[in-house]
Amino acid sequence: MSLYRFSKKIYLDDFIQGRLSFAIASSYDDVKLTDAQRDDEQARVFNPDLKKHKFTIDGVPIKGLKDVEIKHTARDREGRKLNYYLMSFTSVYDEKLYVEFKADSCVEIFNELEFKARLHKALDSIGWKGLLGAVKYYDPQKLGAISRNEDILFSKSNKYAWQQEFRIAIFPFSQEEIKDQRKVVDIGNLSDIARFVK
Repeated sequence: MSLYRFSKKIYLDDFIQGRLSFAIASSYDDVKLTDAQRDDEQARVFNPDLKKHKFTIDGVPIKGLKDVEIKHTARDREGRKLNYYLMSFTSVYDEKLYVEFKADSCVEIFNELEFKARLHKALDSIGWKGLLGAVKYYDPQKLGAISRNEDILFSKSNKYAWQQEFRIAIFPFSQEEIKDQRKVVDIGNLSDIARFVK
């Protein structure tokens, strides 16, 4: 499977050289971002359809509800809101993504397995952990099963389903190591497994 990264060429030049710049998850909830980019990457929200779902307390139905919001927030071991670094790709090449992500260029990674291997090796060398995978999309009006941080990090509202996102989340051993808006991980030159599409 190929992965595609849409961005400005100035950033993708660094990417091809293997300097991967991850943004801190909390920075995605920013009004300056496009609708395609902006989201709360530390939590997932459900607004169940009250015609299809009933809520009770001790078996007694709650009457008069007009709206219910259920928010699942990723937490660290101490119960604090989990922060991490994130990089997103798409598994499809779609011209409209240039506009949606304010991009002028796109890089295709055509050897996904080698890319993952190099990333894991680089993260191991600095004592960090990485999770990679396709995003699963859910209907916010239906109650979904979310039980782990990974469920939150790798799921999104189905309003984003057209993006067919593949993402990488990286974490240090300790949350105290998360200080900057960006984390650069050097995995070595990628020109043998990636190329510019535009």
